[in-house]
Amino acid sequence: LGKGLLKLARSLCFVKGENGAYYDVSQRKPLQSLEDYFDDTKTGFEKTGIIAEALKNQRNIHRTSKEAIKEDYFETEDVKVRLKQYNYAENLQRRLLRRFGRNRKGEDLCAAIEHELSKFSGKFSCVINGDLAISNLLEDGTVIDFEKASIGNPVIDAVSTLEDPKNGRIAAENLFIQHYASGADEEERIFLEESYRPHATFISVCQTGSKFAQAQKKRQEGRIHTAENDIERAKGFIRKVIETGKPKIKDKFVDYLRSSEEARELVDVL
Repeated sequence: LGKGLLKLARSLCFVKGENGAYYDVSQRKPLQSLEDYFDDTKTGFEKTGIIAEALKNQRNIHRTSKEAIKEDYFETEDVKVRLKQYNYAENLQRRLLRRFGRNRKGEDLCAAIEHELSKFSGKFSCVINGDLAISNLLEDGTVIDFEKASIGNPVIDAVSTLEDPKNGRIAAENLFIQHYASGADEEERIFLEESYRPHATFISVCQTGSKFAQAQKKRQEGRIHTAENDIERAKGFIRKVIETGKPKIKDKFVDYLRSSEEARELVDVL
């Protein structure tokens, strides 16, 4: 990615598995994930610095991959890998409705989110991690775990990192503008900045379901304390939707959670 820039963990080999999938086998650095690293007391200033480095690394990965995108695949001199387009509807179904139940209110919410995001897909696409929560970043900004890689809007990765409640009160959108979008040309920069809020809402909605599901699994395993931490993070994602989401989507989200029997322990934040 260039002299002096952060790099992915060192690649050891690139292989095709028996299931037809391709795997980049890399050497993971002996560092904590940001999710674990932020468990220790960190000031807002420290978190801001670490996340800024992670954003710079994401930007370099996205820009490099953009040059190798050919319709529905990623191609370099050595490899050609077919990748799916990032699917908003699939993620909402898997990460939200599967967790809290399918009903009319949930379907209406998902349709409203998909409509809002439709104008931000198919332009300035690149290879994205697709699941770039702080659990998939190391403390030096290294990006790991690309098993959900796809072709899509790079803002998906950035907001997944920036909007986690565990980050505390960082100036998330300002960090995005300063350390991610600022280097793009004017047309792309405007597109990226306009993409931020709708994607932040989308990721927060999805992460509400994901963190809730992780909490249930940990409870079954007897890991009660860490399960309660996940419940609090799910509530944190709900607060983000309520605070920054567009009124129509925010209201539909609140109505859906109130209609869900599974979500009853989360509704005290509504």
